[in-house]
Amino acid sequence: HKSGNTLFNRRFIPPLAFIVSNEGEGVDLTEVEQSWQLLRIPMSSRVDSLNVSVSGSLLMYEVYRGVSEND
Repeated sequence: HKSGNTLFNRRFIPPLAFIVSNEGEGVDLTEVEQSWQLLRIPMSSRVDSLNVSVSGSLLMYEVYRGVSEND
């Protein structure tokens, strides 16, 4: 998704829930409409997309990093 804050300029405060989907199926429109915020992962212009497991891993690591910095 091209709009929304980037993953790396957002502060995450648990509890959290993420909706992550692949390009083929995508996220259901009702889930998007009910979402509080959309995030994007900035990528090199040479990269078309990331595997959904890579995207989810980046999300979880950023949450961990942010929470552990505040301890």
